[in-house]
Amino acid sequence: PLLVEQPTYSGSLAYLQPTGTRLVGVKCDAGGLDPTALDLILRTWSGPGRPRVLYTIPVGSNPTGASLTLERKQKVYNIAREFDLLILEDDPYYWMQYSAARVPSFL
Repeated sequence: PLLVEQPTYSGSLAYLQPTGTRLVGVKCDAGGLDPTALDLILRTWSGPGRPRVLYTIPVGSNPTGASLTLERKQKVYNIAREFDLLILEDDPYYWMQYSAARVPSFL
């Protein structure tokens, strides 16, 4: 299974769905990916093969336009570390952050 933001970029779905990979939506809100929802999915996973990859668009998420704050990124990163989860960061809008200091990538 592959974790994806819900909703997520339709272009990503277009190439992921034909692979037959089970896509599991993680709730988003006005601030982007919800770390609490991510943690709950992973902590309560009972099916075979817990997800090992999270696909996320952390800045200017498509289609919502939400961007993760540094605090949220740190929470997501800590959850990923705890569950040995690879973060697939699709960040084409990183340079379009117009604040005084850019929120760093997950790297």
